[in-house]
Amino acid sequence: MQARIIKQAILEGLPTASGMEIIDGMIYIVSKDATFLFCLDPYLQVKQKIKLLESTGQEVFQTQGKSDLGFGAITSIKINGFNHLVIFGSGLLPSQNDKAFLVKLPTPYNRNFLVWERNMQEFYDFLSLNEEIVEPGSSLQIEGVAKGRDFLVLFNRKRKSAFNTALYFYLEEFIEFIQAHTEGFPFPLVLQEPLPLVEKKPVGFTGVTLFDEKLFFTITAEVVSDTCEEEMVMKSYLGWGKVNSFDRLRGMEQIPMQQGLEALTQITKDEEIYKRAILAVSLFEKTEEEKYIALTLVNDDAKGYLELLMLEVTL
Repeated sequence: MQARIIKQAILEGLPTASGMEIIDGMIYIVSKDATFLFCLDPYLQVKQKIKLLESTGQEVFQTQGKSDLGFGAITSIKINGFNHLVIFGSGLLPSQNDKAFLVKLPTPYNRNFLVWERNMQEFYDFLSLNEEIVEPGSSLQIEGVAKGRDFLVLFNRKRKSAFNTALYFYLEEFIEFIQAHTEGFPFPLVLQEPLPLVEKKPVGFTGVTLFDEKLFFTITAEVVSDTCEEEMVMKSYLGWGKVNSFDRLRGMEQIPMQQGLEALTQITKDEEIYKRAILAVSLFEKTEEEKYIALTLVNDDAKGYLELLMLEVTL
């Protein structure tokens, strides 16, 4: 497997970010403090700026010195044939990010973005009661979300072990829930998935997406420099694993899944290891040569700008 950077662009005027999704060539980016959703065209021009959270003006969660409310889990779904984004708070900070946003994208009949805020506190509390999902004395931490043909999967980072908990929901049921059309909660199938190891240490996802029935994810790790043992550097990786659809039969879930990590590779630029932290990933094309084209984001907190990378991925 190879993942090399083929293009880079600084996104002028955009704040640092936490998540990204691509739909029909348009790029949707959630700001790091979750106050705005930005819509960019294929030429990287900002076409819309959609209000999400009201800014608190407080540093609530430190990530490289900047506030991060943990709304990096974002995916797209269709409701009644129309595209929507679903943005999940991680649940790590009660009353701050135990929320989700459902965003209906413009249609030929309505050119406006429609935003619904969904209080997820009770749902997250419900998930936290399951010790397979959250260990005693720990807390929920949703790191990513992906959507398949008939399922939606949330990835929860187990903080005391080297595992991600994958929570598989029947998609139609979850769509009804996120629209507040049901009184109860969708019940997930819970699977434990080993985290990728970098220098024998487990590392959580910084981005995750599902494309071509494959689960792609990015991770970033601080490791010892190859040239100086006393120097620590950031290295970013792209990996993928198999994931299949599931059927629902008389209320029972059967998931014929081929799970597990297939490959993990360091991201390179001009045949050199890329030494910055990548925070999101979204794939949008498979070429005739069986290569994948992906976009990833890089925050430069020190300089306060956002950078977009285009990757060519060979499995």
